[in-house]
Amino acid sequence: MVEWNQIAQKIQFGAGKEANVLGPPWKVYRIGASATGDVLIPGNVLFENVKVLHEVNTPTLKRHLEAEKIPGVILYELRLDTYQYGLKVGDLFVLNDQVFGPGYDTTTYATTDINAFVMIQNKPNKVTIGARLNQLCHLVRQKVEPSSDDEWEPDSFNTLPVCLVNGTFVVGVESDTSSLIPIGLFPVARPYGDKAIMDTPAMPKKAGWCAFLPPLKGFKPRQGDRILMPDGTRYYVIFAAPQESGACGTYLFLEREKEAD
Repeated sequence: MVEWNQIAQKIQFGAGKEANVLGPPWKVYRIGASATGDVLIPGNVLFENVKVLHEVNTPTLKRHLEAEKIPGVILYELRLDTYQYGLKVGDLFVLNDQVFGPGYDTTTYATTDINAFVMIQNKPNKVTIGARLNQLCHLVRQKVEPSSDDEWEPDSFNTLPVCLVNGTFVVGVESDTSSLIPIGLFPVARPYGDKAIMDTPAMPKKAGWCAFLPPLKGFKPRQGDRILMPDGTRYYVIFAAPQESGACGTYLFLEREKEAD
């Protein structure tokens, strides 16, 4: 009798054959036990060219996603042979297409956007699922004590950086440099919340943003954390929903505190 694990491997083998013909190549990163610093660095590369065919919002994906819902986040059904490469949930894929790159998958000019995804679900006999990542960010946590002038300031001078040290994300001290972490960041096309009393009638309501972070060993984002973008934009975490089984990763609802410099 054919066992369930043998059937799963055969399904994956077939998906890998399809991906090898139709899928573009991706560079795969894994945060290992010695990983320190930024996430997407050469030392964390697991494979250079893994062929993956990805499709957005398929009916099969909706049936197999083990999460209530992840609003505002782009999800992919992934076709690849994860058994062949020993790929795991949390592995990061960055497009490595030397032919259809700038002008096809990105703009022709230089951009800070990335074309990437994280594998969030890879259960046997179910479709493999990834979540879109399109930016790099710094995570910081507000200090529990006030600044030198006895105020809790909402800026980076009164926050503690989140750093990747030996494969684990930890809250460092002020002198540490926060790690660059890939994130999926998407605007929500609706305002929310009441206006403050001092706002003028013409002032718009707050604008919400949705975000998705890969599983971060040792660190769970929470309300009050900040997300800092390289261009100076700053977001405040209103809601965080980490999930470490089923569809793994953290869904965030954000409020933009500061525009780009």
